[in-house]
Order: sequence, then C-alpha cells, then structure tokens
Amino acid sequence: YIANLCKNECSYCAFRAGNTELKRRTLTQAEIAAEVKVLISQGHKRVLLVSGEEYPEEGFSYVLKSLATIYSTKSERGEIRRVNVNIAPLTVEQFKQLKAAHIGTYQLFQETYHRETYAQVHTAGAKKSYDWRVTVMDDRADFADAARFPSAERTVVCDWHDVATTVPFDAHTYAVIATRGHQHDVVLAAQLAPLGLRYLGMLGSRRKVALTAKVLREWDVSDEAIAAMHAPVGLPIGADTPEEIAVSVVAELIAVRREGSRRRGGTETARDAAQRVGNADQEAGR
Repeated sequence: YIANLCKNECSYCAFRAGNTELKRRTLTQAEIAAEVKVLISQGHKRVLLVSGEEYPEEGFSYVLKSLATIYSTKSERGEIRRVNVNIAPLTVEQFKQLKAAHIGTYQLFQETYHRETYAQVHTAGAKKSYDWRVTVMDDRADFADAARFPSAERTVVCDWHDVATTVPFDAHTYAVIATRGHQHDVVLAAQLAPLGLRYLGMLGSRRKVALTAKVLREWDVSDEAIAAMHAPVGLPIGADTPEEIAVSVVAELIAVRREGSRRRGGTETARDAAQRVGNADQEAGR
C-alpha cells in the first residue's frame, strides 16, 4: 500500500472518504524504498502495488514515480522483478504510461452496471454519478480547487496553452470551454477542435463565436473541426441565469450522448452546427 487517500464514498471500501477512523497516509519515495528492501530481504521477487482513488498533489505521476522507485531499489538479496498494480480506473493515456513503466498485471475490481445498486453503494464523491466523470481545469489554483468542486473526479491547474498535453482527450470526451476571456477561449479551441472529441462546446455570444472561428481559420484549424463545435454552447431554451445556462449545457450533453435516438427529440447534427457557424460568420461580417 502506497497511499490510502480517497475522495469517493463507496460503502464497501475501508478507504472511503467518510471513514474517519482510518489514518490517512501517503508514503514518500524513501519510505517505499525502505519497505521494498524489507520485502526483498524476505525473498519476494513480485509485489502488488495498491493505492486509494486519490493521489497526492502531483497526481498520477506519483504512481509512476513509485513504480520507478520499486524497480530501482536493490539489496544484497536481489531486486523486485515484477510489479502488479491495483489502482483506480485510468484514462487511455494513463494506461499507456503504466505500460511504459513495465508493470506486470493491472488489477481492477469491476463495479456493477446495475444502476440502482450503483446508486446505493456510491453515495458521494466523483463516483456518485453513474454516467459522468468530471474534470475541472483552470490556470488559477484558487479556482481549480477540489473544495470548490467536490463532485469533480479531479481538478487540474495548468497553463491554457498546455491543456491538450496535460489531460488526455479522446473520442469519448465531452469538453466545455468557459474561461474568463476570449483570448483564452480561442487558445483552448485551437487545441481541442482538431481532436475529434465526442462533444466540444464553447460559452459566448454569437459575435464572440464568429470571431473565434475567424481566428481558428487563420491558425489553420479546418472548417470541419470548427463546424463540429457547439457554440454558443447549450440548447436554445431561453436560458438567462447561470443556473439556467448550466441546465441548457447539460441538456445538450445528454442530447449528443443520445444522438440518433428516437426518444424525446435526438440532437443537433454536425451539419446543423456547420450551418450555425456559417450564419454566425455572416452576422459578424455585417
């Protein structure tokens, strides 16, 4: 065990956040090396690394550093030749990093796909949501703060120019751009629009969206990638307050998730989005 930190509330797990009787510990790399030496002295050549579902401030890199420490620790009786791991579910990019770290077996306890049972045993934290896992990113530590977003799976502080390399994005990712300024929005859109995400939305007026599209074209982002963006973000329900806007955004996420469904209306297609961006461009040119 290298750490027992966790922000989830899974009733079946002793690591759960609400277990106040558990003393929380994160081993330093020096402590991990010391424990590995003891295991080697007992004749062990293989170990199972176990961690809770939250890592120290450095994030997943803590696991990678711990693996490196285990493999690099030597003693008179030899070394550890194989490290198996039992940690939280990972992104595709993190799996690649784990493989590159030369692990043996990745062990994961599959959780139920039965919605009612899932709700009963996951009562709080990022895993409470059966359908969504949320990451909040900002370039200000005061805003990308877990205390502000207790239901987020993780909060990440990074420069806006480094978003696409800091957090993995893929065809299953839903992303919403909602920064404090147009100059940041366009930097993010330039990184994310070409990635072929499941959903990419951007908050802002039609004029701002048209200006962003103009800059993206100047930066050689394809018309197809620009047209696939949902901007202005959210379904047109006449939303005005922040709470109403949030409802319209989530509604659009659900609509995209159910794209092609005959139930309750489906969603806007990429062709419709292209038409919308074209109209916005014309409006900006007037």
